[in-house]
Amino acid sequence: MEKLLSYAVKEDILRTVLKKHKIIFLSGWSRTGKTISLLKSISDIQRRFYFSYSKDSQRIALSADSDIKILDSLSSFKESTDEETVIIIDDFSTSDQDTKERIIEFISQTHENLRIVLIVRAFIDVKNLIPLADALLRLKNTTAELLYSIWQERREDD
Repeated sequence: MEKLLSYAVKEDILRTVLKKHKIIFLSGWSRTGKTISLLKSISDIQRRFYFSYSKDSQRIALSADSDIKILDSLSSFKESTDEETVIIIDDFSTSDQDTKERIIEFISQTHENLRIVLIVRAFIDVKNLIPLADALLRLKNTTAELLYSIWQERREDD
């Protein structure tokens, strides 16, 4: 029961963060539920896309959300300006350098109605990209914590 409750808490925190933030970096060690919690938290969004170079990760994503669209590459993504869309980019930490460069280029572009979630093991893996993120969220075994939010920063500046 405790494990189910921890996933529900993580999903609720993820839904809340996704409502206000466009670019989210999600970290956590193996088996903290990063991908599964995220997939469950976005189930009400119509256009859901998933990118990972790993076929095993793609299979896991499809088993958790059979309606999610698996992208073979980020260049195959077609943006829609009238529908809210989320794209999950998984396995960044273990990607090869060429894939990382394509991901960085994709995240750096301006996207209208797109929310991007980049999943990493640790923020050290994306330390140079942190200025691109609107929110930094870390999943732990039993909960999640918001480490940074652009909205918190803007309130402090007022």
